[in-house]
Amino acid sequence: VAASIGKSNLNREIITYCMNDLPSTFYIENDDIFPKFKFSELSQQNITSQQLYIWSAPIDIVERYQLYLDHLSASYDKSMKTQVFYNCTLPRFGPMCQYEMII
Repeated sequence: VAASIGKSNLNREIITYCMNDLPSTFYIENDDIFPKFKFSELSQQNITSQQLYIWSAPIDIVERYQLYLDHLSASYDKSMKTQVFYNCTLPRFGPMCQYEMII
C-alpha cells in the first residue's frame, strides 16, 4: 500500500448524486477485484486514518479505523482488527467499491 499523501497531487471536487433505490435492495458481489486490507494490516503498515480519508474511503470506515487505532493497545473489541477496508479505484466508490460515478 502506497502510504504517501503528497498534497500537490490532490484534486478534489464535490459531486452530488441521487440514488434511485435503497442500498439494501442492491446485490453486491464480493469478487475481490479491488485490494482489501484488514484494519490490523493497515496499522502494521503505519497507515493513518487521515490517509484513508485522502484515499476517499467512506467516512464511517475512517472513523471506525481511528477508533481501532485509539484502542489498539487496550484490550478493546478484538473483532475490529478483522474489519476490512476496500481500496477502490476511481470512478468506483463505496464501502465495497460497489458504486460507480459515470460523468
